[in-house]
Amino acid sequence: MKKVLFILCIFLVACVAPIEQTPNKSAPSIEQLPPTDDIFTQEPEPVEIEPTDIPVVEEPLPTIFLENRTLHGVGFRGTIAHTYDGGENWILHGDWDTNTDFYGTYFLDEKIGWAVGSNGKIFHTINGVDWQPQVSGTGEILRSVYFTDENNGWITSDDGRILHTTDSGTSWGMIQTPSSDPLNFIIFTEDNVGWVLGDRGTILKTSDTGKSWRMQESNTIFNLHSATFFSSTLGWIVGSNGVILKTEDGNTWTSQESGTPKDLYGVSFVDRKNGWATGERGIILHSNGGSWLSQYVSVDSDLYDI
Repeated sequence: MKKVLFILCIFLVACVAPIEQTPNKSAPSIEQLPPTDDIFTQEPEPVEIEPTDIPVVEEPLPTIFLENRTLHGVGFRGTIAHTYDGGENWILHGDWDTNTDFYGTYFLDEKIGWAVGSNGKIFHTINGVDWQPQVSGTGEILRSVYFTDENNGWITSDDGRILHTTDSGTSWGMIQTPSSDPLNFIIFTEDNVGWVLGDRGTILKTSDTGKSWRMQESNTIFNLHSATFFSSTLGWIVGSNGVILKTEDGNTWTSQESGTPKDLYGVSFVDRKNGWATGERGIILHSNGGSWLSQYVSVDSDLYDI
């Protein structure tokens, strides 16, 4: 992945305020899996780089978290990186588990976070540096992770199930969903209403903090990759083949014309009208409340998030 992708993600993510989260007050009863005592600790070596540069890695860092100039990125071949100075200096963690491709990460603050990936791998950090493996109970690819507070979290998997924890990931249980398709993305709004997106147009919604999930009609057969919400009623979804969906009631989704057949991987709005979508081969789309228009950028690499 080219350097421009990482820099673009940092700039745009920093411009978007995160959704305020409300602590989860209830959780489903699930089968508990045994905790793990295996802890991996690695003393990081600082990497001095130019302010406009990033660490040299062989694979992209598709997920980034930003707070108080702290960023965390994960990627393929065990890549985890972080910076505490807004990107002027980076510390790489990546030589310890090169068989794991990381697909998603979620941080509650600049230190407490989780990373998920291939072969059912889950890693947890409480200081942003040392990562502890957790037992997932599955060998499936884990795509996306979201926590509503320090204890309650959810992870989507490639077999259509959702992992759930009530103890920060010390143990994880499985929740069956109406879908058997790979689930690519999970998000909760401030009132703990949540959505999961998946392949073949899959949209799942919960209105009871993840106790149950029901299908919503997407009217598309294409894979869905990402979403952003202002509330439990207003949100957007993007996916393959230029798919953009919008809801104004939290239940009914309508298609918006993107003007491109390219796959879209990320979407974010700074207010109720102005938003951007990113995707395949450097495409960036902008909407000001009306149509979506392409914006020029001299990048030919895939842009996975914004």
